[in-house]
Amino acid sequence: MRRGTGFLLGYVLVGIIWAFVDIVRGCAQFLTAALRLAVTGFDHAPNRRTRFEGSLRKIVAPYMPVLVEKRTTLLVNDDYGEVRNERWSRELGHFMGKVLWPRLGSNLAFAERNVSYVSVLLDEMIAAEQLQTTAHKQRQKRAEQVRLTPQDECSDRT
Repeated sequence: MRRGTGFLLGYVLVGIIWAFVDIVRGCAQFLTAALRLAVTGFDHAPNRRTRFEGSLRKIVAPYMPVLVEKRTTLLVNDDYGEVRNERWSRELGHFMGKVLWPRLGSNLAFAERNVSYVSVLLDEMIAAEQLQTTAHKQRQKRAEQVRLTPQDECSDRT
């Protein structure tokens, strides 16, 4: 063998070994990422979204009775049975711009990038509260009717 051939074979062999190491390293990174994706799902920051929803609930809580009342008043059916939501959408946008945005703090950038998501989430929160409030009022009304019925009968007898 010539003198230069040994060095050349050494370099080729070292290159093959490093290529093999890089392939193994890449496979390990791929498997790690695939495992992380399988565990966490496609939402890369589920905790961030959950924290945002929690802070949104805290901010909106003091205004919830007013928002429920406004949603009840402004979200109406027209003569054709279609829901007219223009006034409610305008009111929700006003609330978001004047009340919610200034109070979001570090979550403001996320909210501004996801305005549609925030408005739908906010409307769903208000709708859920509206259902609970309506159900609670109906239960109270039934309870009052049950309480009044025996008293009315007693007052009729005297």
